[in-house]
Amino acid sequence: MFKYDSDKVGRFIGSYLGYWIKTIPSGVLFHVVEGSGKLRLMLEVLEDTTTPQLRDAIPVALEWRDRILSWQGPHTGGGGNQFLMSLDRDHKRGQTYMEIADAINKKVETYLYQHFEFDQEYQTALPTFKTWGDQGDWLHSKDVPERLGRSFALFHARGLLQAIRVKDAEIDGFLKYGLKRISEGESPFEIGYPVSKDKVIATLKSWRGSKKYKLLQKIESEVEAMLNP
Repeated sequence: MFKYDSDKVGRFIGSYLGYWIKTIPSGVLFHVVEGSGKLRLMLEVLEDTTTPQLRDAIPVALEWRDRILSWQGPHTGGGGNQFLMSLDRDHKRGQTYMEIADAINKKVETYLYQHFEFDQEYQTALPTFKTWGDQGDWLHSKDVPERLGRSFALFHARGLLQAIRVKDAEIDGFLKYGLKRISEGESPFEIGYPVSKDKVIATLKSWRGSKKYKLLQKIESEVEAMLNP
């Protein structure tokens, strides 16, 4: 649920009110809303909005996205930011890039095994389903509580590879290849795949040079100064 009139929204708009009025292009409406404790920018396309107006609005929206980011800091309650922060901390604590890559690959392999097991069970049970309710009951079975989690395993494998910034086209190939090998009784991947040491190095180098990383470092320094004056 998004809030349009929260105190946090009011404080942000108040900080930029004059500039906000001057920069919003015609033909669209911008809304700053709060959801799950974080501010977000929503763009409303009106009935008469034209393609040129929408095209002009996109770079302005990105500018305001960056202002919100600077004002509140990056989201760290999950997702890619938290994942890359954890990898950065692991490396600073002594874990090598190769060890990080191996850990990611093992997690992807685990997800693929879980998906393969789920798909085998699903294909076996499929002929017994008479209604969508039968399928839902099977998926949420109290006798096999882990089944629901396994149903999302392929989604989690994809999300993990996306977080380490593997290209979508490559992800599809890796996942299909890994599942094919499992079906043939082989391990999903050879050593060093699908994520290489070089991929981890490149991704963390890009992350450490990003605006988000610098903002998080600044926030951490300010918190450290408050805790240890």
